[in-house]
Amino acid sequence: MKNEVVMENEVVELTPIVYTMPEVATLLCIGRATAYKLAHQADFPSFRRGRSVRVKKTDLDEWIERKK
Repeated sequence: MKNEVVMENEVVELTPIVYTMPEVATLLCIGRATAYKLAHQADFPSFRRGRSVRVKKTDLDEWIERKK
């Protein structure tokens, strides 16, 4: 999920701004099929980009907080 970039001999981790559904599945410890089922629920903050389904990191974080 995270990429690393070396800047002036220092490793900096980059976190994506938008997740794919397989990434969401990994983050939530659920299967891919379950992640795609979530994407079809009205209260889940997903959007389509062409044929792929994506979730903004901030929206996912807020959704998780609401579900606690």
